[in-house]
Amino acid sequence: MVDIVDLAVVRRASLTDATAARVRANATAARPQSLTPLAGIDIDAWRALAARAVEPNGYYLPDWELAVNASAPGRTGASTLAAWHDNMLVGLLPVVSVRQACKIPLPALVSAHPYGTLCSPPLDHGMAVDAAATLLQAARQSGARALVLREVALDGAAMKAFNTVLRGEGLRRRVLQWHLRASLDATRDADELLRDALGGGKLKELRR
Repeated sequence: MVDIVDLAVVRRASLTDATAARVRANATAARPQSLTPLAGIDIDAWRALAARAVEPNGYYLPDWELAVNASAPGRTGASTLAAWHDNMLVGLLPVVSVRQACKIPLPALVSAHPYGTLCSPPLDHGMAVDAAATLLQAARQSGARALVLREVALDGAAMKAFNTVLRGEGLRRRVLQWHLRASLDATRDADELLRDALGGGKLKELRR
């Protein structure tokens, strides 16, 4: 997981850059918006997006995040960047100001912490890049000069979509902090996994 900030312009994308052109055109069609109150997002559209998310995140399911936003000390008052396409919600990112999150008076937005360990935003699996482009445009329209994504997977599908947009716009990401998290491969046979991790002798002793 990693803290990531959208950073300064490095170069302007070429007019012949087909990827950038497609992203800009589709982002315009998706009607980029500025900040919206979290509770103002249509909950059915939100649930439908969660079911189609290219990188599922249980902490950004509406029932969980709305409950956190309504009652968790220090985690209330979140807004959201939303991406719509043909009246369908295709991207959602709950955010707070960097002043609220870090007590730093800068024009930046930070992903709202949902009382969990993952802040990857739900992006429609069929429009992930377009949704990411629209979310970035919405952040700009709100006056933000940076967007900090907390606790997202560097190699996750959501971050890959943002990376595609950044490259097309001549921007680059900056990793502020990163760490590795332990995980369990639930697809492997349990006995085989224990034997590899502990060794045959230790496993036999534990079973005894």
